[in-house]
Amino acid sequence: MVPAGYVVPQNAANQTVDDDPPRSSQSEFDGKVNGVDVWRYTSLATVAKGDRTGRVAVEVYTRGNELPTEPCALTQRFWGMEGECQVVTVGSAKVGVVVRPTIDRRFEQWSAYRRPDGVVTFVAQSLFSGSPKNGLEELPFTVPQLAALAMDERFHLQ
Repeated sequence: MVPAGYVVPQNAANQTVDDDPPRSSQSEFDGKVNGVDVWRYTSLATVAKGDRTGRVAVEVYTRGNELPTEPCALTQRFWGMEGECQVVTVGSAKVGVVVRPTIDRRFEQWSAYRRPDGVVTFVAQSLFSGSPKNGLEELPFTVPQLAALAMDERFHLQ
């Protein structure tokens, strides 16, 4: 999933989540809406280029969620973070992309897409994972790539 020149390090065999592993994922029951179970799936991965590291996150909400439909309103709901949002057209779809956070800087950019069936995907990227002094010099994905990733069928969970 990462562009050429970047790698996603493997977790050590005995690494725990408390050790902040390079890769982690979790699923969580988010609630029942109109009789439909809504689940949230989150994956985090360290991305490395040489000896520098950043972070990429993907979060998916199954259909039935009550997240907004308007692209920028949807994008602003990722982890409660806010920022300068642009609507990016990918094919015939509109994807919200925060290109600059306002206050919360856990991620530099993130995108969001609501599929016609209601499944929502967020994809976020950060220049650092752990210490900012060892952070990436540039973000792994361009804004159009980040928007397209939110629409990737691999993240279309039923």
